[in-house]
Amino acid sequence: MSTETKQYEGAASPVRHKDSRTTRWLAVVIAAVLLAVVAALTIITALDRLRNGQWSSIVTGLAADENLRWGNPMVLAGAAVLAAGGLLLLLSALLPGPAVFLDVPGTGTVEAKIGRGGASRLIEHRVDALDGVSRVRVKMRANKVRIQVATPLRETAELREQVLHAAATTLRENLSKPTSKIDVQIRSLS
Repeated sequence: MSTETKQYEGAASPVRHKDSRTTRWLAVVIAAVLLAVVAALTIITALDRLRNGQWSSIVTGLAADENLRWGNPMVLAGAAVLAAGGLLLLLSALLPGPAVFLDVPGTGTVEAKIGRGGASRLIEHRVDALDGVSRVRVKMRANKVRIQVATPLRETAELREQVLHAAATTLRENLSKPTSKIDVQIRSLS
């Protein structure tokens, strides 16, 4: 089996519209850093307990402090903040990710858009119709289209060029601003 990769440098990348949602990378990074700090402090405290045979003065001081009981309003407020943060992280994980729509060239004043999944299916159907293609899978990202093709052919250079041309043509015909890179991977099954 052989795997070959070729990229096509085309037009500018797709434009994000004002109605598309942003990604959550900043919230994820902040949550990860906070959790890493808490985990590191917990590990350091546990190792100190194992090494000395007793809890550190910080832990015993916090445990002896009368103001840090469940009935204290500050402790309840801190627990509420932690619960709200946990709920926010849970909702961020469960709610769908960013929705990105790409412009479709049209006539007149009608504005038409298509999602990345729809554009991927258009390319899949166009490439699947080519001779020598057994399976095709298309993934579309922000400025890159990745096409994976399986073929029974041993020589794949001509098929790779056909796939590249079909994908580029499909994007040019169906999107106002086509994706800038097309990555074609051909896998020979023979």
